[in-house]
Amino acid sequence: MKKKMIWIVALLAVAAVAIVVSLRFCAGKKKIQAQVSAPEEYQPIEVSLAVNRSLEAAITPGTPLVFEILIRNAGAAQDALAAVAIEGKKRELDKLLESNTITPEDAEKIVARDQTKIRKIPPLGIAVEEAMFSFLQEGTNGLIPLPWKPKLVEKSGEGIATLDEKSVAYATFVVAPEATAKAAEGTLSVFVQFENSSKEAGRWSGKIVSDPVVISVIRESGTSDEQFNKHVAMIEYFLALKDYGRAETETDKLLALKPKLIDGLVLRGKALEGKGEFQKALESYEEALNEFLAQDPKPETPPWEVMKSIDRMNDRLGIRPPDVIKK
Repeated sequence: MKKKMIWIVALLAVAAVAIVVSLRFCAGKKKIQAQVSAPEEYQPIEVSLAVNRSLEAAITPGTPLVFEILIRNAGAAQDALAAVAIEGKKRELDKLLESNTITPEDAEKIVARDQTKIRKIPPLGIAVEEAMFSFLQEGTNGLIPLPWKPKLVEKSGEGIATLDEKSVAYATFVVAPEATAKAAEGTLSVFVQFENSSKEAGRWSGKIVSDPVVISVIRESGTSDEQFNKHVAMIEYFLALKDYGRAETETDKLLALKPKLIDGLVLRGKALEGKGEFQKALESYEEALNEFLAQDPKPETPPWEVMKSIDRMNDRLGIRPPDVIKK
């Protein structure tokens, strides 16, 4: 759950960037977008899809897939973008105030006027159930079902979730390695459709399709990069299934290929944490941090996820360590 919350916070923090990336990504997909006609009326729900933690995945047959879905109130992103715009307007007004071009009273009126233009969307209630999701791929004459049936392994809460400017819903689906073992070479553009029917007040009802992710199935040639990517995918797959023992086994294989790999050490820490071996998990996270600092002794951007993981393990163990990175 904590891993999921880290992922959610990260996605919300880059909401504006994600919109730009999505638009740029879809610019080359005009044919696809034409097949997924946008509804004429405004949709208050946004659905994002990632595969193996990316918008694109190149896999060899027998590689598992982890689909992560984020569902949020569209007003959250709008409010975030509007807040950025207002902050920019305030900086412009500050310059005008310094030059006595406008009065403080006028500046306050301008900001208040712009704030009233922010479109507020009320909280919406949704349920997150497996039957509400459909995975589709681009076919010759439109969208068709994905050849593999993803399985729901984790979702946010039970019952009705309330989506507002702070709360989101999520779901994680997996495709087992056995399912892709006989996958033909080629490229798939994959969408997830989320559909709900409800007449209850405050509940969202409708159908919405995500932007696509791209899955390229390539022939296995036995290169170290292919082995590396498959081990990472297997680790994420077993972590999603909460099979922490097999996840740890896969991290051992990964670190045998690339010793001292920071991501590998972090993944091993997650597997050990899931097993309840908090001291070993702490040591793995600390090793990842030390390796990071060895490569960049004075990082401009500290590895917050690793540091939070260390703090979490220290809390579990009742330890209060000294500051690792001095400010």
